[in-house]
Amino acid sequence: MALELIKYEEANHFTCRRMIFVFTNLGLLLLNSTIDKNYPGSEGNNLVIRSSVEVVFLICMVLLTIVQVRRIS
Repeated sequence: MALELIKYEEANHFTCRRMIFVFTNLGLLLLNSTIDKNYPGSEGNNLVIRSSVEVVFLICMVLLTIVQVRRIS
């Protein structure tokens, strides 16, 4: 089953599921980059906002990785 899914996705590079995954990752990376650029320094509110965004980014990336690994295994 997993091998068939991999073969299908390799034959069809722009599947809906793959595009959602790519755009989700891209969106999270751009959000993280924008926050990092707009809140420079590590004092006061800037530190709280940057730390919060980085923690959310880390959690989302771990969850997306787990979902992908479960899907193909």
